[in-house]
Amino acid sequence: MPSLHRKIGLGTAQFGMAYGVTNRSGQVNRHELDEIMAMAARYGIDVFDTAPAYDQSEKVLGHYTSTREGLRIVTKTPHFKAPETTDSDVELLQSTFAQSLKSLQVDSVHALLLHGGANLLRPNSGIIWAALEALKSEMKVGRIGVSVYTPDELKGILDLFPVDIVQVPANILDQRFSKSGLLKQLREAGVEIHVRSAFLQGVLLSEPHTLGEFFDPLKPHLLSLRQTAADAGMSMLQMALNYVLHMDETGTALVGVDSAAQFQEILDSVDDDFQVDTDWQRWAVNDTCWINPGEWKL
Repeated sequence: MPSLHRKIGLGTAQFGMAYGVTNRSGQVNRHELDEIMAMAARYGIDVFDTAPAYDQSEKVLGHYTSTREGLRIVTKTPHFKAPETTDSDVELLQSTFAQSLKSLQVDSVHALLLHGGANLLRPNSGIIWAALEALKSEMKVGRIGVSVYTPDELKGILDLFPVDIVQVPANILDQRFSKSGLLKQLREAGVEIHVRSAFLQGVLLSEPHTLGEFFDPLKPHLLSLRQTAADAGMSMLQMALNYVLHMDETGTALVGVDSAAQFQEILDSVDDDFQVDTDWQRWAVNDTCWINPGEWKL
């Protein structure tokens, strides 16, 4: 069994809602969930990423916390939308996290992330960080940190707060964080790094012609990338997954699945000896309108 299996973590948005631009099957049903969780246990996968924003995800995951010890659950705060941090934000964080623990049926979690890292760049954001530190000192949280969208956002946060876990997007097209040098800096400092969006919400795994008109300008690039994978004797799933797993900075690579069969396909694609004769930088896309799903006009 490849050793890299343990670097995989499960994103659980699909556990509680229909998630992802290429999702055609909706929320994962209970039978599939039972199989997925059993497979995760067999392969030693223990990181589960969730959030209150993922509808029923925390409650669904909570059904399994009593049957498997040692799960490293990462959950998140709400998004705070006001221009300045207030005491009501702190109260919302505390009450939401208390509900998260109840839904997950646990006394503590491995990590708690600011779901919108930019919230720490608002005026008076120190009171939010102090609330996170208080939960950590009470041993309700092991690590505290941020989920971010851009390197500039992460750099601004690192200048202000001593995070000990970060979640960033990264894939063959989105190489911004690796190029910035920030991930290398964090790894050397002992910060836990979780990478999400390995498949760019399924765009990298889709036949380009099946994508909507919005992606038309990107399709020739995707077709060429698929040909590179084929020339290397592998699927796009194999190439996209192993690219992220083999990034030096990746501590955990988060994947979302719609079914047990899909999860098995991912697990079967892990390759400790992954090598592709290509210059990875040629595949980087710098225009965020293609690599940030928040900017997609679908």
